[in-house]
Amino acid sequence: RGRGTREARMPASKAKLELAIEQARTQRDWPTLQRLLGKYARHFADAAPLLESLCAAEQAIHAGIAGQAILGTSASALGEDADFLAAEQHLNKVLEAHADNWEARLLLSKVWAATGRVVEALDTLNKLTADLNSLRKLTARQVALLMQSMLFKASTLEENTKETLEVYTTILHLADITGTELASPLHTQTLQKSLVRAYQLQVELGDFNGAIANLRRIVHHQSASLFSREDYLNALNTLISVLLFNCSPEQYTPLVITLSYDSRSEFIPQSQIEEVVIALQALENALAPVAPDTDVQLYDFYTLAYSRATQYTPLTQVIERAVSTHFQHSRMWTQLALVLLSIGRYRSAVAVIKDRLSHDANSMMLHLLAAKTFLNNLDDVEKCIEHASQAVKIAESDPQNPEAFLVPRARLILGVAYGRQALTVNESKRRKELSAKALQELHRALAADCDDPIVNYHTALLFADARQLDRAVAHARRAVAADPCRPEPYVLLGLLLTAKKDLPAAKRVLAAGLAHAPNHLDLVVVQAKVCAAMHEYCHALNLYLSAFRDGSCQLAVPTEAFDFNSVRSVALTFKSPSEIETRSSRTEVALSGVSTEESVSPGPAAFLWACVAEVFADVGQIDDARQCIAEAKALTVGNSTTSSDNHGIRRVDLLCLEGYINERASDGKKLANNFYQQALSIDPLHLRGLVVEGGRLLDAGDVAGAADRFTTALRHYPDSEAAWRGMGLVSRTKGEFAAATRCFLSAVQLEETVPLLPFSFMQRIIQW
Repeated sequence: RGRGTREARMPASKAKLELAIEQARTQRDWPTLQRLLGKYARHFADAAPLLESLCAAEQAIHAGIAGQAILGTSASALGEDADFLAAEQHLNKVLEAHADNWEARLLLSKVWAATGRVVEALDTLNKLTADLNSLRKLTARQVALLMQSMLFKASTLEENTKETLEVYTTILHLADITGTELASPLHTQTLQKSLVRAYQLQVELGDFNGAIANLRRIVHHQSASLFSREDYLNALNTLISVLLFNCSPEQYTPLVITLSYDSRSEFIPQSQIEEVVIALQALENALAPVAPDTDVQLYDFYTLAYSRATQYTPLTQVIERAVSTHFQHSRMWTQLALVLLSIGRYRSAVAVIKDRLSHDANSMMLHLLAAKTFLNNLDDVEKCIEHASQAVKIAESDPQNPEAFLVPRARLILGVAYGRQALTVNESKRRKELSAKALQELHRALAADCDDPIVNYHTALLFADARQLDRAVAHARRAVAADPCRPEPYVLLGLLLTAKKDLPAAKRVLAAGLAHAPNHLDLVVVQAKVCAAMHEYCHALNLYLSAFRDGSCQLAVPTEAFDFNSVRSVALTFKSPSEIETRSSRTEVALSGVSTEESVSPGPAAFLWACVAEVFADVGQIDDARQCIAEAKALTVGNSTTSSDNHGIRRVDLLCLEGYINERASDGKKLANNFYQQALSIDPLHLRGLVVEGGRLLDAGDVAGAADRFTTALRHYPDSEAAWRGMGLVSRTKGEFAAATRCFLSAVQLEETVPLLPFSFMQRIIQW
């Protein structure tokens, strides 16, 4: 019974002893290994010779490699090294008895590699790694030996980048499938080198998703201090750069498990930008102890990341922190100004710019940034001209100025600013002078680049204001050809074609613009106006509904009949007004003839209801039009008749539209006049109200009152053919037939070139 128990224990004892031997080999504890082999030979004599030969060969290889490191040369240069010869003899002995012994063949390949027999070594290694799945049962030590051999293979292929990457990828895959990624220092060293070299090669070859995966592994392992500080910082920098510059949102693969970017916490980023920000924070924390004055590039990365996510509030905090550590760095102050502009703090941005100009008065960039802010956001044309002119003077005084390339931009700003001034001047002579100066500056800008889409767009606008339609069309077409994705030139070209009375051509141009920017409100509105002018009322209605339907221009209402309820069923599904693109804040102004000096809020919901109401009024569905007006009113702020609501249309506009709707009703003439009078009591310069009220007074026999209304209208809207026609009627009533003739001729001339919407509503701001 005792002998049987000992025999039953033997397999367990053998496995335990072999495990101890494996640990000693892994740790290269040769004295302990010799003692354990002696014990193994006493108990398991049959299996001992194989294990003893493998251990002796491994010890000899280690001694040979150590000798090479001391002498700084290879065994082949020294002749036949005794250690490698001994190792080869031991291994040949094993292979004579066990020809397919995997470990003996691997160790023999290491001997050949160390003694310069590269071809034989690689051939053997390729055969051993032909089927990686067969290697799953290898011990951690055997995996480490194989990884080392694979590193040798990679070193022989460095000139072939693709094949080298395949070797490093195999090493990483081997660590994954065997579960021995961090089993020993030897594994860690091999893994470190493989990960670093793999991501470098992947970036070089353009495999950015693969690079991101390996960079994440390096960053994650650093939480256990497995990589050097230099490798960790390089990996973080590279990960940030690849995510920002080489990986599109469509290519980005989000994490599904937590990842440690530093030793403090773990994250599962939900987006590409979020991962960039987390990595930037980890990098900033890593640099802080040794470099409190963090590199400026770090803040540039923050700026790119937050800007792409349109998260300007946290970006402001980051840039303010950057300014505190880089107080003398002018670019950080410029970044701060740009961020303040992005969050709508225009006066604060101008204050920052002025402060920097006090230190660097010759910065053309800062002068142009100030000019653009005064023009686009603060409506201070005089200050805009002052800064843009100063930028031009700086370049003229120093032709070698490195910012001299900005001169065409300065000319463009001056051209737009003078054009804006011309619109607000009542005196004809002064208006012509300003228009001439504007054209002169824009022609100078075009001399630098005749195909610049922005300059051509604004040049076309000036020619449109002067009713030089052919020249305006030529520049508008050039703007469209230079940048087919920019919607504003399509809108202007469409309006120009309506002024030339070519509605089908205008419709085609606007349709092309909508193909590029289906949510652009100006394009939708002008195309709908064109369709209404061509009596395609259903098409016009569905174009307005396209804004309610995320830009989809599919028919939402049947062509046979439509009413308020069918429109409302579509409009109830419209997306948040803030999500609908409204690049031109003057569209709403033009549709109702409101003064262009008043700013209009950007949301289009109430405005779209007003447009739909106008369509219903045009086809005589007065009740439906009134219900649409009620929907528009419900979206205005409170019930104030003086405030501009947050959906882009003023209460005064709705009053005038109600007047128009009641004009179309058979019994609404008196009610219409009441609405127009209410509108004029709110805005005495409302064009439509002035013209209608002037006509009413003339019909009532109040010629002086009518003349006052039409004169006021012409003073502020000299291109209004309706105002000239009304003034002609007043002059005829007074018996001033020569004056009446001049007024009627002016009205006819303007009518021949009048667009469906006035050119004054087009965008006159700088975008680049």
